[in-house]
Amino acid sequence: MNTTEKNAAIPENFTGQLLKGKSAIVTGCAAEVGIGRAVAILLAAHGAKVAVVDIDGERAIELARSLGPEHLGIQCDITKESDCKTVADKTQNAFGAVDVLVNNAGIFAKKPFLDISIEEFDRIMHINAHGTFLMTRAVLPMMLAQGRGNMIFVSSTAAQRGGGVYGSSHYIASKGAMSAFALGIAREYGAQGIRSNVLAPNLIKTDSVLDMSSEQRVAIEKNVPLQRSGSIWDVAGSALFLASDLSAYITGATVDINGGFHIR
Repeated sequence: MNTTEKNAAIPENFTGQLLKGKSAIVTGCAAEVGIGRAVAILLAAHGAKVAVVDIDGERAIELARSLGPEHLGIQCDITKESDCKTVADKTQNAFGAVDVLVNNAGIFAKKPFLDISIEEFDRIMHINAHGTFLMTRAVLPMMLAQGRGNMIFVSSTAAQRGGGVYGSSHYIASKGAMSAFALGIAREYGAQGIRSNVLAPNLIKTDSVLDMSSEQRVAIEKNVPLQRSGSIWDVAGSALFLASDLSAYITGATVDINGGFHIR
């Protein structure tokens, strides 16, 4: 170890606003108590210019305005290739680059396997897996041209352990596909400056989970070592870590956000 390494100071990009000078796209931001909304707010608070994306364009624009005039709100159906391309183009034109993509948009379903129709299976796969593919494909060429890029995929603990809490087989399959896809991107494009990682939340108090009875939630929390549900900010904090240079040597990883419910 040389003298410089022994006396190394904290890197400048480890202090202050962790994402100053960077831009980010966050999909699925419309829910009032949702992961996408929290991620967009926290990334913006750390200096990123954020493109807030949702199929509900009015809600996306409203959130972007609340973050400040430098941010964008964009309507997008992630299952439409043209919409995804529009998001990528608008973000690059407005910010000059696309540094971070947070693939959060998706839908949830809970139903016994034999009650799932082929149409319903196709729908959840089309949104959660195919939609993520389309958004990634729209943004990746821009990142490759820049020689840098950072992709974050919001999956689920359900994809790791076959559900068992909240979610059914077609939802589990779609999140498993998303996780595997993220790892494929990490391996294929790491040498070209692209990082790709997965967030795997468990029981997070979003709009959908808040609809559970308190008895149901307490029963689940008893099996969580930290003895509580997660908050949207628990997930947003992990997203900030992966989006920042604090995680510059991490790719192809899955960050578990489950209070110890699933320990590997």
